[in-house]
Amino acid sequence: MNIIDIKNLYFSYDSEYVLVNVNLKVSKGDFLAILGPNGGGKTTLLKIILGLVKPDHGTVSVFGTKPGKENSKIGYVPQYSYVNKNFPLSVLQTVLMGIQKRSFFSFNYTDADIHSAKEVLAKVGMEAYCSKQIHDLSGGQRQRVMLARAMVSNPELIVLDEPTSNIDPYGKFCFFSFLEELSKEKTMIIVSHNINIIATKINCVACVNKFLYYNSEPVLTKDMTEILYGTHDEHSCSLGKYFIEDSEYMVKPESKNDA
Repeated sequence: MNIIDIKNLYFSYDSEYVLVNVNLKVSKGDFLAILGPNGGGKTTLLKIILGLVKPDHGTVSVFGTKPGKENSKIGYVPQYSYVNKNFPLSVLQTVLMGIQKRSFFSFNYTDADIHSAKEVLAKVGMEAYCSKQIHDLSGGQRQRVMLARAMVSNPELIVLDEPTSNIDPYGKFCFFSFLEELSKEKTMIIVSHNINIIATKINCVACVNKFLYYNSEPVLTKDMTEILYGTHDEHSCSLGKYFIEDSEYMVKPESKNDA
């Protein structure tokens, strides 16, 4: 059974289609990157998977049922993690808030809960920061804590929406390195507008810009490149012809020595 199965999905805002005839399957063990420009429909697709909005047409199955029914099996890391500096909240408390099946206003955590929270903080390299205030952390450190919060209930699927948007270049490198290790244990979807993410050890990729193109290999196809950057004219481009004819795989430009 696929974890996610989307067929012929259409979604519109104010009668204008944002997603058109989208088809996507995510299987257990996948590390899927969903790429696309801002406003291309990536976040809308995530909202549909999480059951926050409903499609106009098509079918969506998540863990074999309707979206939203099995969200306890999903760990979600949002794009922006707003922190109110006037509200004191430690790193440990932040992670504990991710424990499922608990009242939102309940802060009566068991020793087992605290042990689980510290354990996931150790996995993301943040165990030494348990008592630190969340607003005192750097962007990269904060995202690791948000990831720990998503992991604390041991979800089967982890979804990250633009997780490195507020992280410096070195922090991005470290964060992606950690995600590569985590992907050995969890099914993961990472959403980004940054094409550099394909340099990580993803095993499949989808590109979304109203339409969706999917490749079971971590390589951009010609169709993907065109919906990301527009149609390529090989005759007017100074780089010459750098797509394999009738191939789904993109290759590097020919060097001058090969000319």
